[in-house]
Amino acid sequence: RVPLIKLNISCAAISPDSICEEIQVDITLENSFTSHTGLQFGYWMQQKMAEAPYLRPLVFLLKTLLHKHGLNVPFQGGISSYVLTLMTSAFLKMSFQLPSVAHYFLEILRYYGEEFRSDQMMIIGGEYITIPKLISPLHTLVVVDPFTANTNAASSVSQFQSIKELFSRTRKEIITLSEQYESKTNTRIMHRVLN
Repeated sequence: RVPLIKLNISCAAISPDSICEEIQVDITLENSFTSHTGLQFGYWMQQKMAEAPYLRPLVFLLKTLLHKHGLNVPFQGGISSYVLTLMTSAFLKMSFQLPSVAHYFLEILRYYGEEFRSDQMMIIGGEYITIPKLISPLHTLVVVDPFTANTNAASSVSQFQSIKELFSRTRKEIITLSEQYESKTNTRIMHRVLN
């Protein structure tokens, strides 16, 4: 246990005339130095961003989308930035080239929203691995932590089905809006060409 902040606040210090109880604050980390992997992850992230320049903007777009819909809070069943980064990195390791971040964004929404089967697949070391049929996953999503062996970094994600639905719906909405825009733009261009 490593105490970061311990203090007692007396109400008299806040307002001498008020009647209230003493406030106690204790912020303590347990096992923080034996299991902390933040620095390792930081170095890993720098390496991955050098290998895949679209990693950072994709994670940012996905985090923004999840935040807007309240699906980014791990203790409420949402997905953490850490897990989202591991998933995005695994996705970018697939061998295909797309012309822009927008295309990658639509493709990652399609993949995790429609194709990825969390009951049949898990992510280990940035690779998609089929879960053996004899093993029933204990969690709705399995993303093995690359820095802590045998740990599911996504163990708190209980709303993965909602996340999948959000990704699928968002992709369809973007495509519909894009088609509507292109239709209007092409009509205007054709109108100019014909007149």
